[in-house]
Amino acid sequence: MNLLPEVLRKGSSMEFDAAKIYNSLLNETSLTPKEAKHICELTTRRIISNNIAFLSGPHIREIVCSILSENNYSKERKQYSTSRIALADFPKIRKIYTKKVDYHKAIAFMILCEERVMRRLIRNDKEQEAG
Repeated sequence: MNLLPEVLRKGSSMEFDAAKIYNSLLNETSLTPKEAKHICELTTRRIISNNIAFLSGPHIREIVCSILSENNYSKERKQYSTSRIALADFPKIRKIYTKKVDYHKAIAFMILCEERVMRRLIRNDKEQEAG
């Protein structure tokens, strides 16, 4: 019996692969290989212990971000963050922007604003570390 659920990705499912988390942590954050391995182990344990029925890429990322926060990896948590718009916000955006082009521009603008905030937070962290 496999304790890890399958991961839904782009309409298909695949086996959970902790190496994908490890590689993305190394590529997207300033974690060392040892730290990334530890975060992967904690993530895998969390998924197993909570008996999660299904996973998706964004769901895995949320779990990893939670574990980074819980383990005081604030800077890496920000580095690993993704730009997201809550599903509940889409109908509100559609009401405001009736033209398809305006709707897409509004979503792109929201994502860019979120990116600016995250980059500012990371820059502030670097400045605090430096001085």
